[in-house]
Amino acid sequence: MSLFLKDSWLQCGGKLSECGNQCVSSVKGIAEEMQALRNSAVVWDYSWAFKFSLEAPDGADALDGLLAGDVLKLRYGRATDTFLAAESGKIAAAVTVVDVDDKLFVFAEAPSAEAVAPIADLPGAQNLDATHTVLSVDGPEAWRVLKAVFGADIYNLTYMSAEKYDFNGFPAIVVRAGKTGEFGYSVLVPNGAANALFDEFKRLSESFGGGLAGRDCLLTARAKGNFFNIFACGTEANNPIELGLQWQIDFSKERFVGRDAVLAVRRNPSRKLVGVVCSCAAKLGGSLLDGGVQMGRIVNVDACDPNFALAFVEAKSAYPGVVFSTEGGSATLVSRPAVVTESLLRGME
Repeated sequence: MSLFLKDSWLQCGGKLSECGNQCVSSVKGIAEEMQALRNSAVVWDYSWAFKFSLEAPDGADALDGLLAGDVLKLRYGRATDTFLAAESGKIAAAVTVVDVDDKLFVFAEAPSAEAVAPIADLPGAQNLDATHTVLSVDGPEAWRVLKAVFGADIYNLTYMSAEKYDFNGFPAIVVRAGKTGEFGYSVLVPNGAANALFDEFKRLSESFGGGLAGRDCLLTARAKGNFFNIFACGTEANNPIELGLQWQIDFSKERFVGRDAVLAVRRNPSRKLVGVVCSCAAKLGGSLLDGGVQMGRIVNVDACDPNFALAFVEAKSAYPGVVFSTEGGSATLVSRPAVVTESLLRGME
């Protein structure tokens, strides 16, 4: 599906691609956008995520039967990260569920509409892709942008919380749920408010020294920040345990899609996803070797820092400080997050 703000992004130099829905992949290039993300604020279009709403509480019960997290425990004004799995245990979609305004709002990152069909087919599920836009602001100055638009109440939004505000007479659902390590906010608005919100966010971010960014920059930032990227590691993973996503699962639940397969590997995963710092540029698909024996494989290389990568490593050796050899050099396993962000250093003044 085409972005509602497609023309606005093209006029600003945005480059379009597909990732389930249409997305803005880049604007000024990933290096410049990452610099703005880490030092000021960037605006990007999160509308490529599949978007749904369900009425609470009936919708919560139906959704809870699909997702690994406990949707029924989600309180008003809160959000939770979880996932939709296939019966094999392989993750089909990374999902954020938000409880606000007596509704559940669902944002699902997936490679195709088919992957999120179980959510779309729930009784009462309303697909918002054609009617709503999601604009996100991330970076150490992101809170300033949101405060200028929605007021000082933004101070009250803790991580993974949400609130409904008014923007030009339209309802705006603001979720503080950034996945870059910096302050981050996503705002869901009807398309009637999208152009005005885009212009305001763009103006404000530029006034703080930032600007526009694409999806590639934001997904790249997730690697060092220890946030899941279904389009990189997710396509390689067999189950959520090896991705370290057990915190997104409520193991006390009697049912969710893929439950039996996930529980089967819970106590004895064969491999784990780890951060890697290489002595030379990492190569996607490259092997991590111990005495000539392959112990791991690189599955995601940082586009802005090619010496940093993510790799699946045999569980018995997946610990920070372990050193392997690679083609042309060495690789040291490191814990994540592997970046000290400006948002942590500056805070909200």
